[in-house]
Order: sequence, then C-alpha cells, then structure tokens
Amino acid sequence: MRPIGILPDAKAVAVFGDLLTGRRLANQMDRESDGTFTVWIKDDDQIPEATLLLREFLASPNSEKFRTAAADAAVVKRAEAEDLEAFRKRVRTGEGLFTKTGGYGVGWLSYALIAISIGVAILTSLGGKREVVQYLLIDDPSSMGFLVKVRAGEVWRLLTPIFLHFGPMHLFFNMSWVYSLGCLIEARSGFRSLGSLVLISGLGSNFAQYLVSGPTFGGMSGVVYALIGYCWMRGKYDRSSGIFLDQRNLIISIVWMVACFSGYLGPIANTAHVSGLVFGLALGRFDAWRSGRVPK
Repeated sequence: MRPIGILPDAKAVAVFGDLLTGRRLANQMDRESDGTFTVWIKDDDQIPEATLLLREFLASPNSEKFRTAAADAAVVKRAEAEDLEAFRKRVRTGEGLFTKTGGYGVGWLSYALIAISIGVAILTSLGGKREVVQYLLIDDPSSMGFLVKVRAGEVWRLLTPIFLHFGPMHLFFNMSWVYSLGCLIEARSGFRSLGSLVLISGLGSNFAQYLVSGPTFGGMSGVVYALIGYCWMRGKYDRSSGIFLDQRNLIISIVWMVACFSGYLGPIANTAHVSGLVFGLALGRFDAWRSGRVPK
C-alpha cells in the first residue's frame, strides 16, 4: 500500500473515493492534522491508474466524467456484497470426521492426492523399488520411440509420475503444499475446480518434462507450482474468490524454483516446475476473467 497524493477536504474524499471504488481500485483515505486527506492505494499494480485519475480529478473536480462516480460505486458495492454472500455459501466448515484443514474445511480430493502419494511412496520405497517405479513412469526407460507404452494402451502413465517421490523431503515438501493450497482451492471453488487444475497441470507438466529429459522423472512439483500460480492469479484479480497466496510464500516458492536451476540440489524436474507454474497462472487468470474480474 502506497500514498499517491492529497485531497483538500471531506467533500473531495467522498467523490474521489466513489470514483476509485467504481473503478475497483482498493483505497484508503487518512485524515491529516491540517484537515487534508492522504490517498492510499492498496495494490501496487493499480497505482499508475489511480495516480492518473487523481491528477485529472484535482485539475477539474467538477468535470462531467466524475458526476457518475457515486452511481458507479454503488454498482460495485452491490456486486461485492453479492460476491461475499456467495463466498460464504461456498465455504465449508469441515465439521465431522476430519478437523478443519488450515481453516479451509475438509478437502477430500486434496486428502486423496496425499494418500495416494504416500501409498505409492511406501509401495516403491520412495523410488527404491525400480521394478515397481517403471510401471508408473511416463514411459519405460528402455523403450525406443515416442511414448511407446502410452501408445500401446498404458495411458495412465501420462499422469502417474506425479505420485512418484524419491525421498522423504521431496514427498513432505510437495504434500505440505497440496495440504494447504489444495484444500484452499477445494473449499472455495469445489473439488471439480481443483480436479481440473490437477489433471491439466499434471498431464501438461509431465509431457513437457518428458520432451526435455525423457521418462525418468517423478513428483508432484509441477502440480504444486500450478497450485501456486493459480492462487497467485485468483488472489490478484478475484479477491472475492477467497483464494490467495501470501507474498512470503510466493517469494519462497519462486526462490526455490530458481535455486533448483543451479544444479546444486541434484537432478530436478525443472521443466515440470516452470510448465506447471505457467498452467496455474493461465488457469487462475482464466477463472478470474470468467468471474468478471479481469477485463475482456
């Protein structure tokens, strides 16, 4: 949140506040000791637009273009109230067999993804049983050709690499993200939304990694970065969705992705990370657009 200028009095605050609200520019007005008001804009990305609007308003506060500010603000406030009511109806309490998951409610699909991943980790001894692992890779490493096993009918291989993990930290890191972000998306948008995101990003990131490095890879990191990208975009463009990613976790995830490219952390499916993030960003922005929060 940053200040963009000063308004002279409460009358100007009322008009300009409605003007900002009508444009969906989140703001705050603070009264100063001399009776003026400092205008704060909460989203840094909206500062250029709000600054230009303030200059125009101060230059000509009685302009015809500002006379509909109150009506425009009323429309936005009514829409936000409707969004809030719809949001409250979507949120589940998680009361029952399971306790609340991070305050978001029970995420059955999220739990299923975690359970399957843990089960596969036990079955494969975290990648140690190669004879089992080879049936879950996107293709048999000894196959000569393009997706030989898939084209032979073993289509599950396109998705199953996301359930393979090759160490306890690899498994824990991915499952902790699924636990938090997966349940968040599932509680706010439903299991179909999360299922579509997992399916698209899982298939897409697996295929991209296969094209770059061949079949010997595994892990849910591509899906995890899709969850990160999705929550980032929904929080940025559609705050009424209740889906968000705080800045600290966003920074941690990006720094980690960059660190993985260094080579010091061992062999990592970096292409899956990047492609998963791209899928998540695209799907998050698309869902925000579909909700009417991103201009067409």
